[in-house]
Amino acid sequence: MTSELKQEYQSSELDILDERISDLIFFDGNVSEWVSDTCHLLTRIFGESHHSIKDLFLVIESIDYEPDTLASDRYRHDEWITLKERILNILEICRRELQILIAQASNNEISDLNTPFEYVSAKRIQELKAIKSEKFDLTKLIRLCEELNIANANNLNLSVVMLLRAILDHVPPIFSKNSFKEVASGYGRKSFKDTIQPLENGARKIADNHLHEQICKKKVLPTSLQVNFSQNLDFLLAEIVSILQSD
Repeated sequence: MTSELKQEYQSSELDILDERISDLIFFDGNVSEWVSDTCHLLTRIFGESHHSIKDLFLVIESIDYEPDTLASDRYRHDEWITLKERILNILEICRRELQILIAQASNNEISDLNTPFEYVSAKRIQELKAIKSEKFDLTKLIRLCEELNIANANNLNLSVVMLLRAILDHVPPIFSKNSFKEVASGYGRKSFKDTIQPLENGARKIADNHLHEQICKKKVLPTSLQVNFSQNLDFLLAEIVSILQSD
């Protein structure tokens, strides 16, 4: 396939992906079927080993309803909003990856290619700032999130993963735990544990590797994809907001 045909094919797939994203905003049918159809699309675009396939199925596996009754009207309003946000976050990352592939095929950069995504959503930071807690001072947590966005915006990937590790070490007392390992293994339902485990087993290990390794003859620096645990972090911060708002 020539580069021109490849670019045209990928552009058409981008249009289809955009339709899926728009469709989800007002979707009210069987969520499991919708995710399955979307995974077929993503497999066609990226291949069956692409991270998005596993990520989407983990979203479905984290839900307590049976697949044949997994319709949006079975959720409470706040549950359905959270579920859609998780799926949309995955698809937005896929959309950006596809844009990069299109740019590479045409040997031209797309206009917004150098505009990084928001690692911590402004909405989540505002929710943290609005909390008035008598038990915990969130000043440092909020600043860590803000600096994480600054590092991400400037492609400072080493700083990104080190700041992420700092957040993991900072928040356990909110969950009445002494370490984040205890949070990841001993707090909440299975769906929470499954979503948070990558922060402990993935992000922490990547951060520790870059923090503690000594200088050597050859070193490959981390890419933004390697340090991207933004979805898992958002899930963690959402739970923190929920806990402290309840208090």
